[in-house]
Amino acid sequence: MRLPEGTGRGVRVGVVDSGWDRALADPRVRPGVAIVVPEGGGAPELSDDDHDRMGHGTACADLVLRVSPEAEVV
Repeated sequence: MRLPEGTGRGVRVGVVDSGWDRALADPRVRPGVAIVVPEGGGAPELSDDDHDRMGHGTACADLVLRVSPEAEVV
């Protein structure tokens, strides 16, 4: 089966994963948030630190952008 051709123009894709490697500047990748559980417990908090320390989120976002080069990733 062949997938239809498309650019992703006007499409915003949300990737829930380990973040994005900000050393790879790409205007198609918008800032994200991190959900952090404080040490010792407590309610989860939001952080603007979306840096990918594992590489998996960056790889997933890269795959989205390869298939749909005009999409935006959040």
